[in-house]
Amino acid sequence: MSTSQKIKSDLCKRKVYSKESQFLCFYGILITLKNCNENEIIFTTANADTAELFKNFCVNFSHDKSSVKERKTKKGGRDYYEISVISDTARAKILSAFQIYNSHDISRELIDSVLVGDFFAGVFLSCGNLTEPEKSYHLEMVLPYEKTALDIKKLLEESFWQEGIKVIFRRGKYVLYMKGSERISDFLTYIGLSDTAIEIYNTEIYKNIRNKANRIANCDAANIERAVDAGLKQLSDIEYIYAAGKRKTLPQKLRETADLRLENPQMTLRELAENLDEPVTRSCVNHRLKKLSLLAQTLREKNEFRTSSREV
Repeated sequence: MSTSQKIKSDLCKRKVYSKESQFLCFYGILITLKNCNENEIIFTTANADTAELFKNFCVNFSHDKSSVKERKTKKGGRDYYEISVISDTARAKILSAFQIYNSHDISRELIDSVLVGDFFAGVFLSCGNLTEPEKSYHLEMVLPYEKTALDIKKLLEESFWQEGIKVIFRRGKYVLYMKGSERISDFLTYIGLSDTAIEIYNTEIYKNIRNKANRIANCDAANIERAVDAGLKQLSDIEYIYAAGKRKTLPQKLRETADLRLENPQMTLRELAENLDEPVTRSCVNHRLKKLSLLAQTLREKNEFRTSSREV
């Protein structure tokens, strides 16, 4: 089960006691439907729990069990549930109760500011989707009408956010979306899923720790590789100097450093500094090794010059 489907199932299984909460949740679903008028009320969902909840809402508010028809279909390997209110009388009762007529405006008089989270729960049940927590956090609600999308956006901003909610037009529909684990966790808490919000926080913390650990590991690996390459070059330079018969001409401190490096190719600069007869700083050892490298380079250039002169 995807994260979105789990959230919807959890929402449906909440203990919603008051009629006011049920009313607002049902209203949140109805206001998002493309087909919700005197001729038809049709709700389609891939979540079985949401389908059952909507069916119960229709029966409870129309007081007619025979007015609701359910049809199950399969598309792309997934089950879909289509709930229709087939009775003219039942549709009229529902539309009248929620003041849904020809326009797609949200009636503010019907929404209790204290229970507005239940309205948003209905909206998410109908058209909400949340990306998998292992990926980037992105919550969206896909709506058929621009007016509805803008009204819901405004209501969200007034309720508990001031910014960060966007509406875009995509594939013939209006998509209201928000990003960021903190904002999405706030929304889930607001609609009554505090446990799910905590899970998302924990997943985000784990993901950040894992990413940081990977960055540190990659950085350490790169540092080790650079240190190995530098050590091999130091060994090559010192061996070239000694092969050229220049060991005895080196100043004592350079000779001591060169001998220690040849005997201990695995040592770090700090370890070399600490193991000299007279311990020095890491920077001092690095400076001496650079001098040796420069000497080796000079000897190589002189040797190349002699070779080329003989060839001429």
